[in-house]
Amino acid sequence: LGGKAGEGILFLEPDDRNLNSLVEISTQQGQVPVMVQTYLPEAKEGDKRIILLDGKPIGAVNRIPTGNEFRGNMAVGGRVAKTEITDRERQICDQLAPVLQRDGLYFVGIDIIGGYLTEVNVTSPTGIREIDLFDGVSLGEQVIEWVMKEEGRRKKEEGWGKKEEVISYWLLVIRYLLLISNAQFPIPNSQFPIPNSQFP
Repeated sequence: LGGKAGEGILFLEPDDRNLNSLVEISTQQGQVPVMVQTYLPEAKEGDKRIILLDGKPIGAVNRIPTGNEFRGNMAVGGRVAKTEITDRERQICDQLAPVLQRDGLYFVGIDIIGGYLTEVNVTSPTGIREIDLFDGVSLGEQVIEWVMKEEGRRKKEEGWGKKEEVISYWLLVIRYLLLISNAQFPIPNSQFPIPNSQFP
């Protein structure tokens, strides 16, 4: 569950003689949680990454497996293609939004295969550069503008919590976005220490 870029994803069949051993290896003898999902044949047509900002979809890219690889992740050779967000996928986003907002997950990437939600990625979701290229947009700028607006709104409210930690967290997000996008926002050096935060 803590992996990235398709690392450690296995395609298992019930009659695989190595099944028990693979479970032992994957869970490190039952010490690490794993997720088991039904394989969706639609995965051959693509694993769609949708970027959400404050629960709203702002862009998507399709990742398609190549060769004999069943994973569509770009890091393992998946081909990227321009795509649109369907009505079904928007319904999924709408249903997911209140949960993400409640848990403070404002900037995430979700994966949808065949109209089913398969993953919610909460750290450094990939696909932003590809979406920028295909759609002629700058998601980095959109996120930074949202952060600045939200920061201005929240600092007027009382009971905001640990303000320094929140600002430091968002400065880290902004610096990450600047690295992967064409955003041209001047970001001053933070005056706050970067906390050992449990922010998602």
